[in-house]
Amino acid sequence: MANLYLDICLSDIPKERIKTAANGKKYLKAIIRPRKQTDRDGYDHYIAAFIPKEERTDGPCFIGRAQLKEYDQQPAQHHTEKDDNDLPF
Repeated sequence: MANLYLDICLSDIPKERIKTAANGKKYLKAIIRPRKQTDRDGYDHYIAAFIPKEERTDGPCFIGRAQLKEYDQQPAQHHTEKDDNDLPF
């Protein structure tokens, strides 16, 4: 399994890209893409506010970075009464 750990700079989010939905909640459409090289802190993805190609004047609007971490999922351990009797206290 893997998780993406995100660092997002909230002050870098372009306010004009934040949309308010019918339920009153605010949303930002963003993308997460792999970086060409991992940075010095181990981050291997970047996060950018989504801006349609026809509206872009510069490159991507970077708002953060992400790190993909793989881990082994251990099966849940089930304890029996015998296991409880082996406790050191």
